[in-house]
Amino acid sequence: MGNDPSSFFTSYVGGSSNLASATTIILPTLICTLTLWAVFWVISIRGVDKGIGRISTVLIPLLFTIMILIFIYSFTLPGFNVGVATLLTPDWSALFNVNVWLAAFRQTIFSLSIGQAMVYTYASYLPKNSKLVDEVLFVVIANSLYEIFIAFGVFSILGYMSLTSSIPMNELISEGTGLIFIIFPQIFNSMGLMGHVIAPLLFLSILFAGFTSSFALFEPFLSSLCDKFGWSRKKGVTTLVIVACIGTVFYSTGISSYLVEIVDEFVNNFGILILIGIQAIIFGWFYGVEKVIPVLNEFSTFKVGKTWVFTLKYLLPVLLIVIWVFGLVKLFNDANSLKIAVDIIITIIVVGLSVIFTKMSSKNT
Repeated sequence: MGNDPSSFFTSYVGGSSNLASATTIILPTLICTLTLWAVFWVISIRGVDKGIGRISTVLIPLLFTIMILIFIYSFTLPGFNVGVATLLTPDWSALFNVNVWLAAFRQTIFSLSIGQAMVYTYASYLPKNSKLVDEVLFVVIANSLYEIFIAFGVFSILGYMSLTSSIPMNELISEGTGLIFIIFPQIFNSMGLMGHVIAPLLFLSILFAGFTSSFALFEPFLSSLCDKFGWSRKKGVTTLVIVACIGTVFYSTGISSYLVEIVDEFVNNFGILILIGIQAIIFGWFYGVEKVIPVLNEFSTFKVGKTWVFTLKYLLPVLLIVIWVFGLVKLFNDANSLKIAVDIIITIIVVGLSVIFTKMSSKNT
C-alpha cells in the first residue's frame, strides 16, 4: 500500500464517496473478486460436507491462530495500555444514542446469523440427538468471547499509533473500510519489518472470515432454489455464482466502498432487524413457540422455558420494532438521495423476488 494507504485505497481498492467516479471500474478489485467467486464455485459444488465443511475446518482454526498471534504481538507494543484503557472506559451517554444500539444489533445479528435462513439450513445437517440448546449457547459464548478478544488486540494497536503519532484515540477510532484499509496500514507502516509480517496475517484473517461467511449466506438460497425447481447442486451453484459475479461489478466501481457502507447499513440495521421482529411475532403468536420446547429440551443439558417464551413473544418484538422505527426516522432525516435510492432499490428487489419465487410453480408440488 506504500506510504499513503488512503490514496492507494481510493485508487486500487474501494474508491471514494465521489459520485463522479461511479462509472469507473477499479480493475484490481474486479479481478480479485471474480477470482474468489471462481474458487467459491469450485468449493461449493462439492457440497456441505466435502466442500464447505472441509474448507471451514482449515480456515476457521487458521483464522483463530492468526488473530491470536496478532493479539499477543499487540500487547508488546508501546502504548497498548492507552488503547486498552480507552476500550475499558465506557461513555455511558452513548447508551441513549439509537445508532449505538443499531450497531450492536447489527453486529450480533450478522455474527450469529440471527433470523437468517442459514441457521435453519445448517441445522438440518445436525444429528437427531443433538443438544440444541447447549450448542446454541456454546456458539453465542464463543462468538462473544472472540469479539471481545479481538477488541483488545485492535485497541492495543490503535493505542500504539496514538502514542507514536500523537493523534488522540477518538480521532483514530473508526469502523469498516476506513479502519481496516487506511488506519491499520498506517500503523503497520510505522512498525517497520514486523508490520510487513503482521499486515498480511491480518488481511488473510479478514479474507478467511469473509470467505467462510459467504458460504453461510449462500447455502440457504441455494438449497431453497434446488429444492423448489429440482436443480442439481452444480446447476444451482453455477447460476447463483454468475448472478453474484454480475453484482460484483457494482462493488468494483469508483464508489464501491461507499456503496458497501450504504447497503450494509440498510440491510443489517433495518432490513434484517424488522424481519426478525416479524419472525418473532409469527413464531411466538401464530405458530406457537411452546410447541418446540420439548424438541429443544429433549437432549439438552440446559433447558428453555417461560423466560425464553416471554423473550420471544413480548420483549424481542417490542424492543426491535421500537429501535427500528427510531433508526428509520433518523436514517431518512440524515440520508442523502443516493442512500435513499439504494435503500428503495434493495427493498423492491427483495420483496419482488420473494413474491416471484413464491408464485413460481415448484417441481416438488
